[in-house]
Amino acid sequence: YPLEVGIGGPLDRELRLTLDPEVARTLVQEELIVDGHRAVRLEYETLVDLIADTGLHYEYLIELDPETTLIVHTTSTRGIEGVYEENRRVVDLAVDTLRFA
Repeated sequence: YPLEVGIGGPLDRELRLTLDPEVARTLVQEELIVDGHRAVRLEYETLVDLIADTGLHYEYLIELDPETTLIVHTTSTRGIEGVYEENRRVVDLAVDTLRFA
């Protein structure tokens, strides 16, 4: 699958944990609004990963409420090798389709 979707805790906490300089190098951090919700678009490279291979990550953190963040994410190791740019486009398209009721 080119992307995965998950739920996390408060947006600021998710951002702090994701971009911890001891485990990741931030490449892009852009604040934006997704269908009226505060969001952050990120691209980063993991330097240490206890669960998976290190590599590039691209994701949106979207604040659903003060305690809940929607995470739409891909990595350079998801799907077929060498399609990271394509996976990023899939994530962008998926986020563009989000509508919150």
